[in-house]
Amino acid sequence: MNRTKRIFFSRVPKWKLALFAAVSFAVTPLTWYLITRVFSAVVFSSVTLSGLAVEIVSLIGKYKFSHLVETYGPPFYILGWMLTFAAYMRVCLNYEKRRIYNLCLEKLTLDAALIAQGDFTHKAASMGFQDLDNLAGSINAIVEKLKQFQKEEQIAEQAKRDLITNVSHDLRTPLTSIIGYLSLIEQDRYHDEVEMRYYTRTAYDKAIVMEKLIKELFEYTKVQNSGLILSKVPISLVELLRQVSASFRPQLEKADKDIHLESRGEGRLEVLADGDKLARVFENILSNAIKYGEKGSTVEIRVYQEEDAIVEVSNIGIAIPSADLPFIFERFYRVDKSRSDSQESSGLGLAIAKAIIDLHDGQIVASSSDGQTVFTIRLPTG
Repeated sequence: MNRTKRIFFSRVPKWKLALFAAVSFAVTPLTWYLITRVFSAVVFSSVTLSGLAVEIVSLIGKYKFSHLVETYGPPFYILGWMLTFAAYMRVCLNYEKRRIYNLCLEKLTLDAALIAQGDFTHKAASMGFQDLDNLAGSINAIVEKLKQFQKEEQIAEQAKRDLITNVSHDLRTPLTSIIGYLSLIEQDRYHDEVEMRYYTRTAYDKAIVMEKLIKELFEYTKVQNSGLILSKVPISLVELLRQVSASFRPQLEKADKDIHLESRGEGRLEVLADGDKLARVFENILSNAIKYGEKGSTVEIRVYQEEDAIVEVSNIGIAIPSADLPFIFERFYRVDKSRSDSQESSGLGLAIAKAIIDLHDGQIVASSSDGQTVFTIRLPTG
């Protein structure tokens, strides 16, 4: 007995099954009585059929025909009664099954109506009929997807609010400083030209900070909204890192630091990537390494290949607290004040770097202990 039949019989009350059996049992002899009466009337009212019956009896023999009727008649009648009883039970059960099916369909319709009104906590119940169960399963699957979309929409809306809040805060600080210094100049509240130039220089520096934040915000938004199109070509990681490192020479000399590039193995170690976007990642990592490294220290860059191409950038200096490591790639996240100056850091650089690496189907992770911070970037070579 399959699942549908088991559920059906579990829903039909036993008294109703007994009633169906009693009705079928009572109607069966009446049906056979009517059948025999009709059959006899048809045969004896027809000359052809009555003559045919007489011929068959005479052909078989009256004695032998009587013996056949006595021998096989009772089993035949019993079998006929059983088949008639089963047919009536089948009719009754089909009627009950259709009635229960219609009730289940009404229940499923009500469930769908509740869900359509926005009650995503409600689920379409299993009915015991395969087609209705398939429909209920499809409705529940759609509800789960809608709940997921609703959750993602809420997360996106919250992210939008957080973005506006963070941007407003980060823009307000330098903007307030610019307005303050320009007000001092506009009100002639300076002693000499040297002090005025100091005010204008400070306002200019704050404007540069704002410009950097706006550029990085635009870049981050572009990356997150899939508006960044990669132009992938085979590039040599060693050559790219050598070029990016060379661009930091002025900052290195000013900070009394150095960069050492080490390539393990032979060859150019090529990857299929967008060189400009990848350079943006390495520029951000190297900029942080120089900014937070100890004076006189060396930023170490190691390039090698395992299954993927791997780039490790390490520096000795202010460590990243272990509590901050899981969050450093989130937008606008800044570690404690010993490592971050809100006036200089937008909090978007590492988020942009991770987004670009993700677009290249790669990985970027960070570790920091005993004053050494290591950023590890993995890129597929295929």
